[in-house]
Amino acid sequence: MKIRDIIHSRLIFVSGKGGVGKTCVASAIGKTSAQTGKKVLLVEVDNFHASFPAIFGGDMSYTPRELESNLYGCNITWMKALEDWLVGTVRVRTIVQMILKNRVAMLFLNATPGAREIVILSKIADLLDDYDQVIVDLPASGHALGILRVPGTAIELMRSGPIYERAKQILRVFSHPRAMVLLCALPEEMVVNETLEFAQKIKQDVPQIQNLGVVINRVSVPSFNEAEATLLSRLSTTEPIDSSTSIEVRNMIDSAIWDQSLEEASARSIDRLNDELGYDVLTLPKLGLLGGFGGGTPKVVQQMSTIFTRTFRMEQS
Repeated sequence: MKIRDIIHSRLIFVSGKGGVGKTCVASAIGKTSAQTGKKVLLVEVDNFHASFPAIFGGDMSYTPRELESNLYGCNITWMKALEDWLVGTVRVRTIVQMILKNRVAMLFLNATPGAREIVILSKIADLLDDYDQVIVDLPASGHALGILRVPGTAIELMRSGPIYERAKQILRVFSHPRAMVLLCALPEEMVVNETLEFAQKIKQDVPQIQNLGVVINRVSVPSFNEAEATLLSRLSTTEPIDSSTSIEVRNMIDSAIWDQSLEEASARSIDRLNDELGYDVLTLPKLGLLGGFGGGTPKVVQQMSTIFTRTFRMEQS
């Protein structure tokens, strides 16, 4: 998989195990695409505490707002999306308001399996008409898979009706050659296991989405050559001659051993994902140190975007 495959996509669902940095990756992709001149929308899904404001500032509401030049963001909430759905289905706003205020009707809609997911995915599909690229920051992998499964399940259970018709339309969007799921991972065994499991379930349960990519975040870049690794191995079993400096020397050796173990874990994770997925995954190094910690999450996103932009330009040349 190449960066250009991501940048040229129309619809990108970003997910992964919680804590892997998927929101930062989604934001960085959005910034990179926007810099190419695309009109890009970043979408959060029914998020009670929106995440994008921590990166771009301001508030995040249902109505898209401009975050940066060519880059917009919104938080698709259930009730607002439901209102849009009903307006598009019933087409009489007075009746729509009566439905939304009717307790029995709302209890039914809230309890209907898959209704929330269909309505929100329907809104995402509609937004594709107004933007060159839509990037959806989905919840963590288990919840995300549940959302993406719903249209296919609806098709299997129903034979007609507005939900059935809308589910068919959503699956057509999923089937577009420029739609993809992008999974974020870390170079850790448990995270890699879950990433591979999620990738397999996407292929089985949502076969309409044909493009699947993986980004490994916080990869330890190799810094030890063979001779240095051999020396470090010897030092790890040797006590310093001068006992007055033994603690400091031991701490330095232990730190180097720790760094080496992280580098080896990163290499194993990359090799395993490449082998089992059948294509090369993308990697991002540990970020945040460049320019100091003061920049926080916005600084990390900017660094990610810089890496994506540089790689994209190299692929284009």
